[in-house]
This record gives sequence, structure tokens and C-alpha cells, in this order.
Amino acid sequence: MNERALIYIRVKPQGTCKARLAARQDLEEALRRACAEQGREVNGVFVDESFGNTLTRPGLGALRRRVAQGQANVVVCPELEQWTTRAGDFLRLLDDLGRQGVQFSIPGAGPAFDKVIQAGRAAIAAFEEYLRAERQRKKSRSVSE
Repeated sequence: MNERALIYIRVKPQGTCKARLAARQDLEEALRRACAEQGREVNGVFVDESFGNTLTRPGLGALRRRVAQGQANVVVCPELEQWTTRAGDFLRLLDDLGRQGVQFSIPGAGPAFDKVIQAGRAAIAAFEEYLRAERQRKKSRSVSE
């Protein structure tokens, strides 16, 4: 199966416009090459210029809408810090992707990153299991009263 990929790049708005454009082009080229090597078809590239630790970014928002429309099954990013630097935001994004059946990939990240992904998914699953159990306890109490 040929994977459909969306690429996300965040470039910090520092330096000259020419330097930012060159950095973006270099990252995009490297990610396109990595996708091609893994048999992934690139269906879009989304770019934000920001420093902030917010998930309210135009490029990220557009990418998330495309994911929700089923236009990809993998999101590729050059490094985790470009995606987010906050654990809670990372879990939220990972959960959003997972609910859509979409994987998150950082080419060349290796086994340490795989452990981060597994831990994130385990945390989400544990949280959801806790909520289900809590709801069941409440339901049981209301029936017995």
C-alpha cells in the first residue's frame, strides 16, 4: 500500500527572509526524499513561521483539517520540537492523529522516538480506560440507589 503523507515544517521567524526560505526548502527537500525512500506519496506541505508553543498555527490547522478529511495516513515532521514542545499538546495531537488512523513520523528519529510514541499512546489508552471505569462506577451507583 502506498502511504499518503502530509509534511509539516515550522520555521522560526529569525534571520533574513532569504535564510528562512532556504531553511524551509532544505527541510522540505529532505522530507520529500525521506518520503520517497519509504514509498510515501506527499499530498501536501504545510509551513508555519512561529516561535510560540501554541497549537493555533495556520499551517498546523490546515494540516489537521486535511487529516480529518482522510487525505493522509502519515504526517511527517523533521523533528518533534517543530510539532510541539509541550507534552500535553503532543498527546493531544497524537490522539487526534490516532483517531483518524494516521501515524506520526520523524525520519531518522530511531528507537528513542518510537518509545516516546508508545508511551504517549499508552498514556492516552490508560486515561481513556480510567474514564470508562469511572463512568461505569457512576452508572452502577445510580442503578443501585
